Amino acid sequence: MARNGRPVATKARQRRRFGLAAAPWPELRADNAPVERLLAAFEAQAATVAEALAADRHLAEAASDPAARLVLQLVLEDEARDQRLLERMAAGLRGALEWATSPRTLPAPPAPGEPAAAEWLAATRARLEAQQVGARRLRQLARQQRQLDDGLFALLLEAMALESQKHARMLRFLVRRLER
Repeated sequence: MARNGRPVATKARQRRRFGLAAAPWPELRADNAPVERLLAAFEAQAATVAEALAADRHLAEAASDPAARLVLQLVLEDEARDQRLLERMAAGLRGALEWATSPRTLPAPPAPGEPAAAEWLAATRARLEAQQVGARRLRQLARQQRQLDDGLFALLLEAMALESQKHARMLRFLVRRLER
């Protein structure tokens, strides 16, 4: 019992209430090929994200606080993008297992030794640097705005800094790929 006389909701009960009963993780048997295990994990995670999307949509629709709706909408957008990406990754693995291709899969890597255009590589490096600088600036702004609107501005700026860091990591991948 909580101090107010109401029963304390367990995490499991809260998850069931909001439609997030823990999705069973697939049995990743050792006798399955690594690609099959990875495919099962991707499919399970995509199902979990689908459940989370439904629950978050419900929360966003029920929220009376505009800041809560905004934050939940941002989470929804990220989860929807993650689900689409997981589905594409799973489609690529499924295609590899079935010796088939699908327009929903991830793009294939370029042929080894294919020359990268110097202009494209320079532009990618410039974007990488801009993302790194942007992340630092956004974090600095977030630190300066901790109290503004009950911390909402700091939260959003910090989230944007994390996105910039993610983009920088992706661009570093492109630079390495283009330098091959």
